[in-house]
Amino acid sequence: MASPEPIFQILSAPRIALALRTAVELDLFTPLDKGPLNAKRIARKRKVTERGTRILLDSLQGLKLITKKKSTGEYRLAPIAKAHLVKGKPGFIGPILELQADPNMQKAMMSLPAAVRKGGTAVSSNAHSKVQSFWETFATSTNLDATANARELAKASGVTATSGPMKVLDLACGSGRYGITVAEINPKAEVTLFDQKNVLKKTRAIARKSKAAKRIHFREGNLFTKDLGGPYDLVIASHILHHFSLEDCDLILKRIHNAMNPGAMVAIQEFIVDNTRSNRTSQILFSLVMLVWTNEGEAYSFQEYRQLLAENSFRRIRFTNRQQPSQFVTAVRSK
Repeated sequence: MASPEPIFQILSAPRIALALRTAVELDLFTPLDKGPLNAKRIARKRKVTERGTRILLDSLQGLKLITKKKSTGEYRLAPIAKAHLVKGKPGFIGPILELQADPNMQKAMMSLPAAVRKGGTAVSSNAHSKVQSFWETFATSTNLDATANARELAKASGVTATSGPMKVLDLACGSGRYGITVAEINPKAEVTLFDQKNVLKKTRAIARKSKAAKRIHFREGNLFTKDLGGPYDLVIASHILHHFSLEDCDLILKRIHNAMNPGAMVAIQEFIVDNTRSNRTSQILFSLVMLVWTNEGEAYSFQEYRQLLAENSFRRIRFTNRQQPSQFVTAVRSK
């Protein structure tokens, strides 16, 4: 008879995630950045108990985020923790971990059985709520984390310091980091950040700190009904389409197409699954989040995006496969 141990390991995943989020919330990794420390010294720095610190850090050893020297009881950061779990480091992902603890999202995830029965979100406060505070939290939490991705997406879109005058739309922009980055790279880019009114309050505060603030503009409204403005030379659609059905994605791409100049580019960032939905585990699991959080959203394949783009008169459709959870799709509007 096969052992049930693999099933028990799967069931432990929520506890592991909670342990990691707690360690980040209490900032237990940062004191270890300068060298090994035992639980007593870490606890003193963070004003928590030695026993609690020891048990929590011991539980994280199996994740290979830290190691513990038996003879001294000192903990040492693994390279991945040093790069991504220490406050102040460029790669720090703490805000993303905290975002997953948002009460709206937690309530949605706990409703998974009801969502499976219904075939979509079963909670009243969801991704499509008219005013959703989660998106305000999302905007501020993802701002710094998005910087590296924003530079990569700008590069994939052909944006350089010498690109010359261009009008750019960052659609459903959240933090606005992608559009802001384009404005900072290209000194002649005029960028419009588009989102709902409550989200743009956070976006404006972020944009004011940019050296390109004078070339950044704002447009608020619903992406299905509000005039998008334009025409634009580049439209950025980062992590939008997975919230909707393929039919609604088609409507969004039609609206994008109509707001673009001939020969302009659309740059899409998404969690993209393989055709069989069996090989990209993290992207496939993301569809579970969309099941509980949206009416009909999920992670789609490149083939599905390619078909949608081709049907909406886009050409030169290119897939950029990165060693990251999200991938890029770029396409050019036909003349």
